[in-house]
Amino acid sequence: MSDDLCLLSATDLRARIAARDVSPVEVTAAVIARAERLQPELNCFITLCGEEAMAQAKAAERQLMADEPLGLLHGIPFTVKDIVSTKGVRTTFGAVPYKNNVPDHDAVAVARLHAQGGILLGKTTTPEFGSKCLTDSPLFGRTRNAWSAERSSGGSSGGAAVAVASGIAPLAVATDGGGSTRIPAACNGVVGIKQSNGVIPHSQVQDAFGNQTYVTPTTRTVADTALMMQAMAGEDPSDPWSIGVPVPDYLDHAAPRGDLRGRRVLFCLSPPGRPVTSDVAAAFKASLDRLASLGAELEEFSGDGFDIEPIWRAINHTVWRTRFDKLAADHPDDLSPTFLKQLARAADVSGVDYQQAMFDRTALFRRVQS
Repeated sequence: MSDDLCLLSATDLRARIAARDVSPVEVTAAVIARAERLQPELNCFITLCGEEAMAQAKAAERQLMADEPLGLLHGIPFTVKDIVSTKGVRTTFGAVPYKNNVPDHDAVAVARLHAQGGILLGKTTTPEFGSKCLTDSPLFGRTRNAWSAERSSGGSSGGAAVAVASGIAPLAVATDGGGSTRIPAACNGVVGIKQSNGVIPHSQVQDAFGNQTYVTPTTRTVADTALMMQAMAGEDPSDPWSIGVPVPDYLDHAAPRGDLRGRRVLFCLSPPGRPVTSDVAAAFKASLDRLASLGAELEEFSGDGFDIEPIWRAINHTVWRTRFDKLAADHPDDLSPTFLKQLARAADVSGVDYQQAMFDRTALFRRVQS
């Protein structure tokens, strides 16, 4: 029965907890046991918070039995990528120099999940500072795919996706700049989205105005993604892009209606020069066929001009070099050669190159909007 609880969606758990069919203590004990059992095989956590999670679960159960008002996520476990700050729980950024870093506050998104009754299970693995699309680090080793040790878990939110896919917890806080949520979601067969800027406040980012990295949800179902976004979205003074952004009813929007008539879907398998394997192409076509069967109007567009990696490298790597050049100089033996190489490459990007990349980013945005 305990593993059955672990495989339920957050939406199902929410209904069952509210109906008192299951208790927050039962759910939390089940996911902790599964996490401890699978961690040696998967290596998707850098910190497990078993005792703290059980204490939160017992408090949630007392509130439930006292008929107190329940939050959206009351008694539901979630994980947090080890880049996002958690009060009193170490946040290492996947880097040896930060192995003992313990924040004194929660990131806004994490605080909101707590406020809605969510229970922090632990911190999931990430490469150093989320710097690549594989999840390994000198600090903890390699995180394995949820389904096969021979496959990549993706990155940089590999631990988040693996924890969700393997049934350890239904909800995971991740981050995404250049695919860090979407890549591991694809590698492990879960739902990952990089929502629009400002939807979920990012209270840790240093350049709030030029920011391109977001705090994101990872779940097993679209309904759970909506539930998580409902809890995390909304303006906060720390994030200028969030100010004035309304919070729609994500739960209603995500409800399955079985009808996409009147919806137009533009699609492109890949930009030119970016080959796609035959099995991925077949799965993509099957998804398009499903959309068409629900009444959507499909229209293919050319991928010409969508080679955005040079823009990404110029902006992102310059940001990393600005943030981490001193750290790299002080701790050259503690950081991976890959991370150091990325910082070194940014030395070739001039201020003019960086600003041109920002101009190109704006042009790309306007093209997509049109």
